[in-house]
Amino acid sequence: MKKNSIIISILFLVMFLFFIAEVDRKEQNALDLYLRQKVHNLNTEYLVTLNGYQILADFLFDESIATPEVLNLMAEANRTPAQNDQTRAYLLQHLTPLYQRITALNFRQLHFHLPDSRSFLRFHRPEKYGDSLVGIRDTVVEANTTRQKVTAFEEGRIFNGFRLVYPLLREGEHLGSVEISISFSALERSLNHLFAKNYLLLIDRRIVEEKVFRDEQANYEFGPMPDRYIYDREVLQKIKASDSGFDMTVAGNLFASAEKIHREELDHWRPFAYPASYAGKLYTIAFLPIKNHKQISIAYLVSFEEDGFPAQHKRHYVFTLVLLSLIFAGGLFFTLYLFLTRQRLKKLSATDFLTGIWNRSKSTNVIRLEHERASRYATPYSIVMLDIDHFKKINDTYGHEAGDMVLKNMADLIGRNIREIDFFCRWGGEEFVLMLPETPLPLSLLFAEKIRALVEQASFPHMGRVTISLGVSQFTSDDSRFDSVIKRADLALYEAKSNGRNQVYPFPPQHA
Repeated sequence: MKKNSIIISILFLVMFLFFIAEVDRKEQNALDLYLRQKVHNLNTEYLVTLNGYQILADFLFDESIATPEVLNLMAEANRTPAQNDQTRAYLLQHLTPLYQRITALNFRQLHFHLPDSRSFLRFHRPEKYGDSLVGIRDTVVEANTTRQKVTAFEEGRIFNGFRLVYPLLREGEHLGSVEISISFSALERSLNHLFAKNYLLLIDRRIVEEKVFRDEQANYEFGPMPDRYIYDREVLQKIKASDSGFDMTVAGNLFASAEKIHREELDHWRPFAYPASYAGKLYTIAFLPIKNHKQISIAYLVSFEEDGFPAQHKRHYVFTLVLLSLIFAGGLFFTLYLFLTRQRLKKLSATDFLTGIWNRSKSTNVIRLEHERASRYATPYSIVMLDIDHFKKINDTYGHEAGDMVLKNMADLIGRNIREIDFFCRWGGEEFVLMLPETPLPLSLLFAEKIRALVEQASFPHMGRVTISLGVSQFTSDDSRFDSVIKRADLALYEAKSNGRNQVYPFPPQHA
């Protein structure tokens, strides 16, 4: 009896240690996944915001710069270099109204270059011209060499910037190039407006000291981590003038964790995120490396987001360990058996018997919890509702067994092509619902289109091609209940089916 008691006790202990290890692994994986998603979100925010400026810059170039008047002046600059001061003055006078407009739109620079990549006219510093940008500005050299538009973040002789360099061509004749650039100050302002976070750009100190004109290095300022990075003075001044409660003292304290724990990531320019706290507030800080035209990382885009989830996650982890310890002390084996049995029954009650994915009852609870989290932390999520087109016809033509196989194959196909954090369920009949956490409407529409195309391209046994219609909606701060988000997705789905099926519709619908 005693021997059996020892064996059972040892078995309990082994199982307890195994459980502790598994809980630790899963909790760490969940936190790592959450932090990776924060870096992914920062990358998405950066690309979405930058793309908006790029579209506007393309429009300004086509409408106001690639005009006969400007091209004729650049042709004159190439033909008669001795008169370039006069030509430069004409160009400055002609485009000053445009420069004033684009600076009002938060662009920083309008800079013309000759075909050999010498500076011809900097609107932000008209007195500085004639210097060669070869070896300094690779975007300009490539635009003049390939005669193609070049886009990249790049350090400069005066400012850093997200640059768009356009070749200037007239009937096949290469006249030079022009740059329209976006300052980080403008990008930071737009990012803050769109996503309600604070952002900083950490520029490699060595790059600034190597490439920026010595008399222009006053455009930069030291801050936290001065041995590594330097900061855009314009951005720092706006942070100092802001009443948001976020300043460089806060940033410096939050960066302390990066220096201590993430030194290797910083040394190798890797993306990462970590939780930190200061003055009673909880933050998640995400670091996204920014590469220049040569694909060399020269800066970090950093976001600071007030976020209590990691701390909540840690509390949950500690609570789990304490609970497991109590269960072990009171008889782990028996309790564990009851727990596992209950979990199996719970999963069976929450799973759709035909497709093996979650059912509507389970999905309602999950969407409700995500809705509460999104409301608390002001994060986006989207609902995608999809319906198999002409499903009744499939049942009538091929039989209900074939229809069931279509439902199962459809669930398997979509389930293999979603992220781990996404939630997929059968809503009822031939209708399915996807809940996409941390995903705004534009990305959800792209994802929905991917799913639609995958289904259209798939081959279903005995019937070949099957299509689906999809409706997409995004949670907004006006949604007090998750039902309203689902209802909008359902209305969008109705629009998709009413307008021909096999398509994705957002809410509100965007008619051509």
